[in-house]
Amino acid sequence: RVSVVDRGKGVDKAWRTNPWLIGAGQRLSERWRIASTVSRGYRAPSVYDVVTDSSLTPEDYLSKEISAGYSSDETDMRFVLFHWRTPNAIVSDPPAAFPLRALGVEWSGRTNLNRSTRLSWAFTAQDAKNTRTWSPASRRAQHYGNVGMTKHLTSGNQLGWKFRFAGPRDNSEWDDVQLKSYTVLDVSLERQLRPDLSLAAKIENVGDAFYELASGYNTVGRRVSLRLTYQVK
Repeated sequence: RVSVVDRGKGVDKAWRTNPWLIGAGQRLSERWRIASTVSRGYRAPSVYDVVTDSSLTPEDYLSKEISAGYSSDETDMRFVLFHWRTPNAIVSDPPAAFPLRALGVEWSGRTNLNRSTRLSWAFTAQDAKNTRTWSPASRRAQHYGNVGMTKHLTSGNQLGWKFRFAGPRDNSEWDDVQLKSYTVLDVSLERQLRPDLSLAAKIENVGDAFYELASGYNTVGRRVSLRLTYQVK
């Protein structure tokens, strides 16, 4: 059951849903495994979507995947070929439902470069289309991903960085604006002050890069956060 409720705006809607997943896998060797899944899922519209267009219903997705996984003492990797389709993806602005489909590949994993350094990554390349017009699906990059590294220092301290990136995307079905590609760097440092006390600092968007996920809406610039953690014994 999916519901969207906001009494102040007079929104009280509910829909019955039947998500499911079927999968099977097979180990080919000590390190390689293959798998396949078919699933159905939903994403509820937001209150804004329903207020703007009361006829909107939850997005109905059918997803199919074939994957190969590799695992060793030093490295874990996963390769995925995916295809998903929805007859009623909600796009903005204003909200409306369009049929979309995407066919793509994903490569993700992590590996130990040495005893103290770990490299991780996730890359996706896809062909996402509006199947009514066969134009690129809005706000869905054809390629995106991240790559990062974590370095364990002395005394339990840890330094890490991650690049996040995405290619250009069409902004909306209603305009000709193209959102530019972007690359963002995040850096983090965790210091063990005592066995039961640690301090973590993170700088997001180190270069204060300007980019948009939707035209006219700025994303957060450089941001610094601190976290102090105490473990009760």
